[in-house]
Amino acid sequence: MKSVRLLYVALLIISIIGANSSALASSNLSDELEKEKIYDHMRQAENKFKDLTSHIDPRIQDKNHIQKMTEILSLVDPSGRENVIFLDADGSILSNKIELIEEFKEQNANLIDEKGKLKQPITTKALTSLSDQGTGLLTSSNTSSWTGWKYPEAACPSVKTGPYRKVTTQQGYSRMQATIKLPTKNQGIIMTPTASSEDKGYVYMGATDKRNNQIDAGVAFNYGAGPYYWNEAWDMFIAGADPGSSPGFGTFKPGWAVMKFYIPEDNKIVLEVTGTNKKNNELATFTVAANVTGWLKDFNANGSQVTLKRVTSIAQEKEDLTTGSILGSSSDPVKWESVKIGTSTSNMIYPTIGYFCGYQVSNVLVNFKDHSYEDVRIKTGTLSP
Repeated sequence: MKSVRLLYVALLIISIIGANSSALASSNLSDELEKEKIYDHMRQAENKFKDLTSHIDPRIQDKNHIQKMTEILSLVDPSGRENVIFLDADGSILSNKIELIEEFKEQNANLIDEKGKLKQPITTKALTSLSDQGTGLLTSSNTSSWTGWKYPEAACPSVKTGPYRKVTTQQGYSRMQATIKLPTKNQGIIMTPTASSEDKGYVYMGATDKRNNQIDAGVAFNYGAGPYYWNEAWDMFIAGADPGSSPGFGTFKPGWAVMKFYIPEDNKIVLEVTGTNKKNNELATFTVAANVTGWLKDFNANGSQVTLKRVTSIAQEKEDLTTGSILGSSSDPVKWESVKIGTSTSNMIYPTIGYFCGYQVSNVLVNFKDHSYEDVRIKTGTLSP
């Protein structure tokens, strides 16, 4: 069945792009096949991981660990139960596999205390202002066409942390899913930071509650070369009050990935990413779940007074919009596709209302189709359409 489905996709794409050049046809076909393999991996996982306890490592004997992981796995979509890390409110690091805990601690050694816990659990932070969320747009995913490269519809507020593209939803949703193309080093991502700016590329989702507390969750690019599998790769993260202390996990090669962000229970968040694992070059799904700490937090599972967002950014420790770093190029942009929102897996929809902006406008280019499809380029320097 899997081979038949992939053959069907290949024949379909060839028929659609048969009039185009062979180079373009080959590129488009490769993209569609890569995406179909990811979707197939997720479908297989949904069937394989429906049961909970049988996928907890039998070497884990601590009853409290088993109980908590069983509870967390029940909140995670079946497609995301393959490799799960849970970050508890007290900094404890739990998983359904012993080796994942070991890998997590190795990768985040500077963030782990002497007791083997996170020095700083995931904590919310408050936005300084929500006065300018960008331009509200109403579109239909069935009728829109690509605009070509243009500047953003409106200016986002400055938060003094580098240029970014942001899209936010109406309130009332607690789950977002998208297929994303993550750029490759030296083709679609080039970081040229100063000693103080520390430029880094991010592609992520997140949520804001009624008190303007926010959580960000997605992937960041580890640009530097080195001996570890997480070098020159996209690394998952969840960040709240202090993004600099956010742990990394689940390292992916550049290319296509499916990202899910959702709030399965009040003040619990889940980030699930499926793509090609940099460590072994195989398709895999990694999931990070976390209890959100902090005062007066209201990340509601039913989406009440929750706003979702998706962001493409070059984050900087000290803002300098002249360093020349690039995230997304004309040939290798950040691609957002098939963006859906909802409150459960059974009611996901393509959004048709949302708010769009970029900071600074001259540092961002967007090839926009609708709320679910757009290509993005960011630069710490001036871009021209």
